[in-house]
Amino acid sequence: MPRSGAALLCLFGAVAGAALVLVVAKAGGWLGATTKTVVIQGGAAGTSTPVVVAKPVAGNGFSPAQVYRARAAGVVTIYSYF
Repeated sequence: MPRSGAALLCLFGAVAGAALVLVVAKAGGWLGATTKTVVIQGGAAGTSTPVVVAKPVAGNGFSPAQVYRARAAGVVTIYSYF
């Protein structure tokens, strides 16, 4: 096979392989994926929440419910769909 024919065959193979990869990626949902970011703010717009300094719990008085009530405003839930 002449050199130009071999080069043309290699070029065609590369283009066909790239097209196949793009088709498989699109079918798998790997191309065209979008990201949606949602930010939920508490209170009126432009207001800031005061910073509360954490204090150690004394003795055996650990109460998870009390900790949650005090810190729930700072909890963030992130959902990621892949």
